[in-house]
Amino acid sequence: MAEVIRVTKALRGLDHALYKFRKPVDHASVDIDILVRYEHLLKAVKALVGIGFRVEVLEPYTVTMVRGEAIVGLYTHPSFAWIVYLDGEHLLEEVETIEIDPVGVEARALTVEAEAVATIAYAVYKEHVYLLSDYYVTREWLNTKALGLARELKAEEAVETALRLNEQIEKGLVEAPIKFTPV
Repeated sequence: MAEVIRVTKALRGLDHALYKFRKPVDHASVDIDILVRYEHLLKAVKALVGIGFRVEVLEPYTVTMVRGEAIVGLYTHPSFAWIVYLDGEHLLEEVETIEIDPVGVEARALTVEAEAVATIAYAVYKEHVYLLSDYYVTREWLNTKALGLARELKAEEAVETALRLNEQIEKGLVEAPIKFTPV
């Protein structure tokens, strides 16, 4: 959390949001993923360089930066292998301010509905692995607003897959994590 606080403070004033960060259950992330508006990407990179990060990997929609063991992924669009699977600009319209520690440090993060769609799309389109935390995100945060957002982002197929996997988990037919082959 100390790194998250340091990074979010460095990015103040830029149009960004923590991405794949919030879950309805306790969890620990191995990296800090941030969605950033394209026009603010260079400023974000410079801000992180200013606190000791260096660029490790530069891809069309992602800049991966490291400092020691800390890894930050700056995304203009959620993507993999140079393929965009969600519109980052649209997701950045679904942002709210959250407290990220007990002393009241605030950060910009995707709304729970946007986080639900982003988490599901990441699991289905990129990882092809459905984790127990994905089950809880789907169960707790997939609501009418999230379904509308999934429709706007053309991620309905990912949501259908997540709902099907949740049903299988609840019936005891499978256990998470579930590795699957994309359709």
